[in-house]
Amino acid sequence: MGIEAVVDTVEGLDQNVASLYVQDSASGKWRLDVNGGFKTLSEIEGLSSALGKERGRADAAEKALKALQGKLEGFDLEAGKKAMEQVARMSEDQKAREAQFEVNLKQRLDPVLKERDDALAKLKDAQARYDSMLVDRALADSAFIRDKVSRDPIHQSYVREHFRSAFHVEDGRIVAYDSTGQKMFGTDGQPCDVDTALSRLVNALPNGQSLLAGSTASGSGASAGTGGMPAGAKVMKRSQYDVLSPAEKHKIVMSGVRIVD
Repeated sequence: MGIEAVVDTVEGLDQNVASLYVQDSASGKWRLDVNGGFKTLSEIEGLSSALGKERGRADAAEKALKALQGKLEGFDLEAGKKAMEQVARMSEDQKAREAQFEVNLKQRLDPVLKERDDALAKLKDAQARYDSMLVDRALADSAFIRDKVSRDPIHQSYVREHFRSAFHVEDGRIVAYDSTGQKMFGTDGQPCDVDTALSRLVNALPNGQSLLAGSTASGSGASAGTGGMPAGAKVMKRSQYDVLSPAEKHKIVMSGVRIVD
């Protein structure tokens, strides 16, 4: 008969045999005291519980594997691979069709857009020329130039040309800007009309009075060497005036020199 590994009591055992047992403090039972051998009952129970859990996990994994194998039994892996490749090719074909569609659309749309841009450019140019004609017509019909400026054609031409750049068309209306770039307004808070603006612009010039009808201002005359006129001269031949640069013409007019034929 072998020696029991665990006994409830060592009473009645041979003294030499009883000395081989040690009492487990947790259960009160006696177990053989073997180096590196037996575990305590609590350790054995813990190991058994852990082993049971692992066995449960293994069983669940085995069942899942069998279920997957069942699904794969009727599946043709090679056919599945070909199907996936076909889907990939279809996707690439779709991308190629979309890219070609964009190319075709651009080819058809570009000429239309160019035609639109050309039409807009022509419209803008036509509008600019129309606005310029409005300003020129307003200056040609100006009552201020006709009635207030000297009858000398040079003076009237000077006023129209010198202040031409001060006038612009905005929202279909002619507006004027002063020499500082500020829009000019009347006492009613609205932009000045052409005649009012011209009156202010001319009178703002240092020698602006010399341009007005009935003015006695003669200025100092053109300086020597300008168009061949001597200093202090009050008249200049039109043929001499016509060959001057714009800057020299401005100086002559503003000095009060009268142009004669």
